[in-house]
Amino acid sequence: MLYSKYQHNGWTHSDTTMVKRKDGTEKAVLNTKWTQKGRLGLYEVLKQHNIYPMIEQLMEV
Repeated sequence: MLYSKYQHNGWTHSDTTMVKRKDGTEKAVLNTKWTQKGRLGLYEVLKQHNIYPMIEQLMEV
């Protein structure tokens, strides 16, 4: 869940896709994805709280 204070930073991108149901009708599905800017921003926020990805934790051993 992206907090409101980060929602206007360009950290995510959303697009709508039409999906066909079994009965032939269509429905709109919203897909939200992290941008590279968002991945880096999230990394920096977590780093401030001393939370690092597993790969970095394994490299320290």
